Amino acid sequence: MKNTENNKKTKHKTVPIADSKSYISGYPRKLTLYKSYASPYFWVRYYADGKIIKRSTKTESKKEAIAFAKAFYDEINLRRSQGYSLVQTSSFRSIATAMLKSMEAQVARNELTHQTYTISEYRLKKSERAEALKTVKKLCKEFGFTADMLRGSLKK
Repeated sequence: MKNTENNKKTKHKTVPIADSKSYISGYPRKLTLYKSYASPYFWVRYYADGKIIKRSTKTESKKEAIAFAKAFYDEINLRRSQGYSLVQTSSFRSIATAMLKSMEAQVARNELTHQTYTISEYRLKKSERAEALKTVKKLCKEFGFTADMLRGSLKK
């Protein structure tokens, strides 16, 4: 935050403009519609499960923004009822795949040695195998399988 001439702290451009904040009639006050200096569009935010989830409505019309906010609220509660994550997260696999693709391009441009790429690929695959093994062990414990039971079924 920067200091102005009056020694007051200025707010970040994504902070809601106080006069623009409004609530949707018939919905919890945790569902807020607002504007910020960073965008000409209305934004909607909702507080659920200890997280603030926000999304651009991609409209300057308050009427359309309200309709969007209601659909946003319904989407969040549907995801909650189905046990899905409320925020999108990147999986380790997707990030690792993107990193390897980027490294391949660096090798093609002679910015990285092929050996460095190969070592990184090996380490990532080793990490994936270790995670898979942990999952298998957890499931075996949960369902009462023993190592001998697994060996026997693998031989068949």
